[in-house]
Amino acid sequence: SGPCLDHVVAAMAKAPWRARLRQARHSWYIYAFHVPVLPELAWRWLHRPIGAALARRHRVPAGAGWGPELARDSANGVQLYRANMLRRLRNPRVARTRVPVQLVVPRFDPFVPPSLLRGVDEFADDLHRVDLEAGHWVPRTHPDRLAELVTDWALRR
Repeated sequence: SGPCLDHVVAAMAKAPWRARLRQARHSWYIYAFHVPVLPELAWRWLHRPIGAALARRHRVPAGAGWGPELARDSANGVQLYRANMLRRLRNPRVARTRVPVQLVVPRFDPFVPPSLLRGVDEFADDLHRVDLEAGHWVPRTHPDRLAELVTDWALRR
């Protein structure tokens, strides 16, 4: 549920300052993840209430929520943010692909709004965009639709 970080830099470079501020508000958690130790402790000790709050707020169906792996997976995710975000944002690469790309865009994603994906077609020779009436957690909220899109895409190629 997120674009290539290099594409984010390109999109933000072209965006008006208000759009940049709006995206900074959407991405508040990225800054929080760079605080040493605290995010891992929060996930370790508060993964149940955080998972329940995320599931409620983002309308994750009952039974599709997170289990005990949330603490470990989230702590690992924090490490991925630390290893990649600031480095990529400071030193983006300009890259294109000739590989066909299907871009699945959740229209109501509060973290990665569709506006952040404007212009990504300049990085792919063959880009097919599908907008979904969904939020950030598409694999949990719309697993059947996502599987259908991936299957159809693979069969057409």
